[in-house]
Amino acid sequence: MPVPDPGGRGPGEVSDPALAERAGRFRCLSRTRARADVMEGTRVHRSITRRTAVPASAPSEVVSPALAALREGVRAFRLRMRVAREAEAEACTYGRERMVRVFDPTRQPGKTLSGERDIRRRQEEILALLKQRGPLRLIGAESGLALAERLSVLYDSHPNFSAATDYVLQEEILARHRGEGLCGLRLLIHGGAGLGKTDYCLRLAELLGLPVRVMGMSSAQASAGLGGSETYWGNTQPGHVWSDLIQGDYANPVFVLDEIEKSDKRAGDPLGALYQLLEERTARAFEDKSVPWLPVDTRYVIWLATANDVSGLHPAMLSRFTLIEAREATRGQREQLAQTLYQAVLDEHGLRGKLPEALDRRALERLLNGSVRDMKRVLRSAVACALRSGDGRIQVPLAQDTGPRCIGFIQ
Repeated sequence: MPVPDPGGRGPGEVSDPALAERAGRFRCLSRTRARADVMEGTRVHRSITRRTAVPASAPSEVVSPALAALREGVRAFRLRMRVAREAEAEACTYGRERMVRVFDPTRQPGKTLSGERDIRRRQEEILALLKQRGPLRLIGAESGLALAERLSVLYDSHPNFSAATDYVLQEEILARHRGEGLCGLRLLIHGGAGLGKTDYCLRLAELLGLPVRVMGMSSAQASAGLGGSETYWGNTQPGHVWSDLIQGDYANPVFVLDEIEKSDKRAGDPLGALYQLLEERTARAFEDKSVPWLPVDTRYVIWLATANDVSGLHPAMLSRFTLIEAREATRGQREQLAQTLYQAVLDEHGLRGKLPEALDRRALERLLNGSVRDMKRVLRSAVACALRSGDGRIQVPLAQDTGPRCIGFIQ
């Protein structure tokens, strides 16, 4: 309930006569403009109605081609205006620079010769989903000093991937000057097994704060996982790219393609859709095989791939990626990495203050000869042994020790 002013003025009144006069003129002008807008909208609507209305005495089935075309044009115009109003409202809510349109909401499925109800029902479900979700998606990973500082921790957590971190930070500074979020990365990290390539990609996606989907390409058997299955299949389904963009909230999710060189091409090429998805021009209108009537803008998606050996990949595929080779870490980098992995184990299980905060020199020496994967496995075992014994000491077994309580390195 409004509280009256102590000076005797009612709620909404002002003491300054000049301000009161200006406020009155503003309210009057606002009402006048609103009435004018309503009158103009009513006039246009009546004009369109008069042009498209069918007389009551005329048979409903008799419609001239010109009149039918006019009505269709009016319906399309109204749909475009509604979409424009929704886009304007969304842009005002989230900020224009942080939202993009990933599909055209005016697109409709074409007529099909098939009379199956399942096909019509599936199309209706897709149209309902599109109407519910709308065409606009957020651009995450907003560029700026805060994001650059978060990404810089990769130099400490993954020191042997400094070249990849350099590339990501270079793209961040370019996006910052464009006033955009970090998007559209195409990075392929290759090198020997056990260097931590997948772990680096997952950590990068975590720092970006974006949704991530990991796809193990060694078990992929066809391109349906990325590009959807053909419509002639009764159980046709869209691919992960279409689904994540349409059902997700971001236009630049992260896809991690693990061991991309191990994809099985005997039953179809699992990487076939990437030729279009990784090329910016064609990625603007990517057609999922399951929903070919609705092109989706996929140019903002971030692609991170790993491979042990890229010699078997097609040159056209390699040319679409930025290739960075992961090197073996130096002794100092491996010591730093071992400490980082140990800290991660403590944080994962809430063991801060219960176990030593850092590994001693003896433990470090025994960890240096193993791969990153081996380091993780041995550290988890050593932490578990320290908790079971209750003495709080982290004891890393020797690689050649085959005792029943030890997990060593594979030689």
